Amino acid sequence: MQLAFYLTLLFITLYSGCRLSSASANSHDQAALHLSELDDSVLAAYAVDLDQDGDLDVISSLYADDHIAWYENDGAQNFTKKSVGNPNESYGVYFLSSADLDNDQDLDVLAVSSTNYRILWFENDGNQQFTHHIVHDNTEAVSWVSAADIDLDGDLDLFSTSMNDKNIGWYENDGQGNFLLHSFNETNQQTVLVHSR
Repeated sequence: MQLAFYLTLLFITLYSGCRLSSASANSHDQAALHLSELDDSVLAAYAVDLDQDGDLDVISSLYADDHIAWYENDGAQNFTKKSVGNPNESYGVYFLSSADLDNDQDLDVLAVSSTNYRILWFENDGNQQFTHHIVHDNTEAVSWVSAADIDLDGDLDLFSTSMNDKNIGWYENDGQGNFLLHSFNETNQQTVLVHSR
């Protein structure tokens, strides 16, 4: 039996909300699914199987109400909007990602906030109820954060790039989601992006 491979693309549009487009690798057929027509400005979005049920959900940072939402996929590309963190709290998030930061076998949410340039993570209790933690604040305009086991101790650390202090920092994870800041080096160039697989 020939397998069909599907490419899923997530588009962010400033005025039309989140759109998830799927196209078959062996077909020109394409379908666009609007996750939300009400959220008229999306600052960041990330596709991940947040509830680990075998389909891709979407996390997004919403400009209009300034909080983080995730859209649960029922497997048939019907999406239900839910909150990450406190829906009444303003986060100002402009970057989103996801990783298991506390080694409890579920996916947490990683974010960068324009509020004091904080790096935040939202702890998933396994039922997609989230508690937010501050990794570091006053981080000099962090432009990117990624998770990787930098010190090879079995947990995911974080590293970040900064445009203002021209530095690459890494945050050592103690295995419980508590982070200690280290610095790789200072450079004389603005660092925009670093990524690890």
